[in-house]
Amino acid sequence: MKFKIIVLVFLMATIPSTLSATNKYDKKHMFNAYQGSYAAKYIQVEKANRINLMIDVWSGFPKNMWITLSGISVPVVDKKSSTCKMKLAQEGIKFSKEYFEKSKWIKVKNIFMERTDMIDGVASIYTDKGMLSDLLKKSGFARSSSIDAKIPWC
Repeated sequence: MKFKIIVLVFLMATIPSTLSATNKYDKKHMFNAYQGSYAAKYIQVEKANRINLMIDVWSGFPKNMWITLSGISVPVVDKKSSTCKMKLAQEGIKFSKEYFEKSKWIKVKNIFMERTDMIDGVASIYTDKGMLSDLLKKSGFARSSSIDAKIPWC
């Protein structure tokens, strides 16, 4: 029994995420798995536009999901990134964390997924503070995903 659990955990950890490596996602392979608006609880922020939430997709049965905000890009940091780009990414994460911590309620709208058994989705997130993607763009921590990724952030 113990061996089966370890193997299962290992296999789940090796499933590649289609959304976490870059800001790009292939929406043509996704469908609107959860149409409408769903209440959610904040868990953590990985990147300014990638948030872990507990979403009430079924009454009484919340689902733990990683939501990537639709329509925006944030700075992707690697070892070669400039200090300015790294600072911008860190400030964007801080901004998103504060956005959730200060919010009275959270709603996730129209969750697109490849399959419903996955934990990655693409959606819009709203709170009493407004739409997160709009606020990130307005504050300079994100930009439209239609902008060429080769254009420097700083």
